[in-house]
Amino acid sequence: LLPRDDMPRLDDAFEVSLLGCAHAPAGAAKHARVSLAIGDLARSIDVFGDRMWLGEGDGAKISEPEPFARMPLTWSRAFGGRAEVEVDVDSPVPVEHRMNAAGKGLDVASEARKLDDLLTCPPGYPRFERRRPLPNLERPDQRIAKWSDEPEPVAWCPPPIESGVHNARCIRIVEEEGKPPRAVMTDGVSHRASPEWV
Repeated sequence: LLPRDDMPRLDDAFEVSLLGCAHAPAGAAKHARVSLAIGDLARSIDVFGDRMWLGEGDGAKISEPEPFARMPLTWSRAFGGRAEVEVDVDSPVPVEHRMNAAGKGLDVASEARKLDDLLTCPPGYPRFERRRPLPNLERPDQRIAKWSDEPEPVAWCPPPIESGVHNARCIRIVEEEGKPPRAVMTDGVSHRASPEWV
């Protein structure tokens, strides 16, 4: 995803976007750490081969990562995701991560339970894909260890313009005494880089 260039800048923020891949040392690896430094600012991402949860809930374990040679540093490899949950015959309901629908790792089982509580699904429902992959990209200080972990998604390329990652920086809620809260657009609407690189 290339940075948008069809909107004028609203501020003078300096942005860095990395459009690339992690390449495994020695041709293949199950895990590697990539780093990017600009002046005194440095960040790292832990990169894993494909993994999935074995089992569900508190007793679930993380599978051994598959070896990888090259891994795109994109939002589709970060934590998040989307899925369809069938709540009745021919009644799929889309669910998605609030910040990164493009990613993977979303706890669809938890979302399905919420739908069942709300809709009281018939016997045999809700139904959904039980296989739960883990993200390939994680912050070193927010690594997933248990089923309920929901780290912030991380990637260094521009986030999709429709993503929660971008939308969170576009709007600020203003509360004034005696008035209902209102949303105000911020200068962040013109930012294109990953939030940690603005």
